[in-house]
Amino acid sequence: MGHTDAINDVAYSSDGIRILTASKDGTARMWDIATRINLQVFQGHTGSVNAAAFSPDNQWVITAGQDRTVKLWRVITGTVAGIFTGHTAAVNDVMFSPDGQKAVSGSDDGTVRLWPLDRFMVTPSPTPTPTVTATPSPTPTATPLPQLITVQLPNLALGARRLQLALVPAGTFSMGSPLEEQDRSGGDWPRHTVTITKPFYLSLYEITQAQWQAAMGDNPSQFPGNIDHPVESVSWEDCQEWIEQLETMGLGQFRLPTEAEWEYACRAGTSSRFYWGEDRDLTMIDNYAWTTHNNGVGGTTKATGSRLPNSWGFFDMGGNVYEWCSDWWEAPFNRGAQIDPSGPATGDSRVIRGGAYRLNTSYARSAFRHRELPDTKSGTIGLRLAKSTP
Repeated sequence: MGHTDAINDVAYSSDGIRILTASKDGTARMWDIATRINLQVFQGHTGSVNAAAFSPDNQWVITAGQDRTVKLWRVITGTVAGIFTGHTAAVNDVMFSPDGQKAVSGSDDGTVRLWPLDRFMVTPSPTPTPTVTATPSPTPTATPLPQLITVQLPNLALGARRLQLALVPAGTFSMGSPLEEQDRSGGDWPRHTVTITKPFYLSLYEITQAQWQAAMGDNPSQFPGNIDHPVESVSWEDCQEWIEQLETMGLGQFRLPTEAEWEYACRAGTSSRFYWGEDRDLTMIDNYAWTTHNNGVGGTTKATGSRLPNSWGFFDMGGNVYEWCSDWWEAPFNRGAQIDPSGPATGDSRVIRGGAYRLNTSYARSAFRHRELPDTKSGTIGLRLAKSTP
């Protein structure tokens, strides 16, 4: 479901967990196979999308259209990175080269065209300040960061969701809520500008029971046996031990997100009450978040990724379970513009964000914040993993 006209083409991702469909309705759509959720829509062709393909690393999609164009898309954002013209009739097929640096397309005009892609996939670094020397050194070329990384957890249960982190770009956003926001809480930060100066990685999904158990060997959850449900009943201190275990296993260095990073990724460019909009009458919330509105007062956690993601591809940022952040709690005040805030140096409670399956809808607002002692274990609190970039 999702397309409004016939499907012309379908493709698998190389990791086998997503499919891509191209339709006469002018869109291509990316789907999670396990949950059948539509993860991304690629819309920009005028007329039918005749073919689509994933890049070998699954970070890019390429499409061929009735409008005689080939388009390159970023998977995480769903935005166009490059448009290729030259065919004089409909383009019927397209594919990536094995190294992902080129694409080839075939058209009704009887031609096959080869398109270099590398210049569209690289974000150049700023030109450094010149140094006066006899022979100026060349401007270095930045190595592009991967848009998606997969943590290869050994002993992960068969069929369990993989641990994947997506790149969040640096940027500036409005943190907190305006005083007039519907259902505003006294714990919200007053709205202020925050700049995140470096990109970072954040897990697409809340950490699951299977992912926790693959590293720790046990499952502390109140609702065990559901491998893709979020792990809960883990304290902030437990989370530090799990993260340390990942490092011990040689899987890399990770951390919890700061509160500012969490809200930045949650909002994904929005400034509304929820990351899908104001939703004053709560007509949309059930599509995006598990709360008492669709789960009942006595409900349980649900499978991660079983609701729609935000526009940056992150699932369950509202509802399902709270998520620990790295910051010590501080009471809100008018603190003015901030750059990479990380909370006070000391405190007695840690920040949790996102609301939960047995809480009402106001807790799923993007600005809502709460606190718990670091040793608190609750069936409503889990975590999401972050990783710094070089």
